[in-house]
Amino acid sequence: NIKTLIPYFILSFIMISVFLFTVQVRKPWFGQLINGDQHYLTGSSLKFARNWYQDKPWNIAFGMIEQPRSIEYEVLQKREPYVSYPPGSVLPNYLISQIFQKEPTVSMVMGFNLFSHITTALLLTYIAYFLLHKESKSKLLPYSLSWIPGTVFLLLPGVLFWQQNVYFADQAVILPYVLTMFIEIVRDYGNNKRVIKILNTFQTIVIIYGSTTDYLFFFLLCNLFIKRLIHDNRIKSIKSFLIISIKFWWPTILVYSLFFIQVWHLGALIKLKGKFFQRTGMELAEKKIGLKFFEMFWLQHIFNAYGKQAFWLIWISLFSPVAWIITYAVYIKNKITKNESKNILRIIIYSFTLTIPFFTQIYLLPEHSYMHDFSALK
Repeated sequence: NIKTLIPYFILSFIMISVFLFTVQVRKPWFGQLINGDQHYLTGSSLKFARNWYQDKPWNIAFGMIEQPRSIEYEVLQKREPYVSYPPGSVLPNYLISQIFQKEPTVSMVMGFNLFSHITTALLLTYIAYFLLHKESKSKLLPYSLSWIPGTVFLLLPGVLFWQQNVYFADQAVILPYVLTMFIEIVRDYGNNKRVIKILNTFQTIVIIYGSTTDYLFFFLLCNLFIKRLIHDNRIKSIKSFLIISIKFWWPTILVYSLFFIQVWHLGALIKLKGKFFQRTGMELAEKKIGLKFFEMFWLQHIFNAYGKQAFWLIWISLFSPVAWIITYAVYIKNKITKNESKNILRIIIYSFTLTIPFFTQIYLLPEHSYMHDFSALK
């Protein structure tokens, strides 16, 4: 029904207009690598994509390889494979280079980063409108509020910078993260079994890609799994729990199994183990981070990216679902229908699912969050 799509066209026009304005603002720095400010990540992404383009990814085990093929580095294992993450962030830039039959460039990498920026903003806007339209009795409210999340994501200073100039796993994961949630929400409200089946297939593809980009996606899946157990499925037995678990987790298990095999093939298992202890702050040298973490991450990274009020706004976004649960349990539950109760619980769960994974990763991988200001993007 074209009539139901008109609001999405209007909101898309607003978002794209704002985005084009931001593109003009950032134009002087597009396609350029500058020393400092984490531009080395964009350079590394470009280097990995060029090695895929020159060697073909299957010839180098789809690895993120630091050194180009040469007489000095004839053996793949000696070409310094980077194994901190699965290599999913390289894939878009490689595919773009294949489409244009041209070696990857800085402009290609930044161009995809900009594409991710506007697409994520659109998805955030669609999520807000979709939920407000479904749950609000006001016809004006969805239009009044749904443009806010996308516009904020487009205009925040840190996001403006990182979503053009800096590209690696932390930036690459944002789009599949939000896309997975968008599909989940549309799927939950769907009644057409054929459409739901298509959405499930599409979501599986996105989950496979997202799992290859950044560990944040794993924390999202943990929350989604809990959401499905609580809201979508009734566990009748251990057998039903196992079936639900296998259906949900098989794409992620496949991705991480292949990643483990890849790292083993590249002879970098010890290096991966070292990165794990480093990122989690378990190394002796990293344990000193603990006392300084709050000051560095919250009072510097977050402040520099979003301003002095950001600390409070971010923590309010975490505790607002808790406040909703208390309000629901004390004041609302006995005054509404069973169907309304289910919908309110669903939105509370969405709030948790969109928010908690970021906090989880920040604190479970403190060294990464401490060392890299772009971790504030999440």
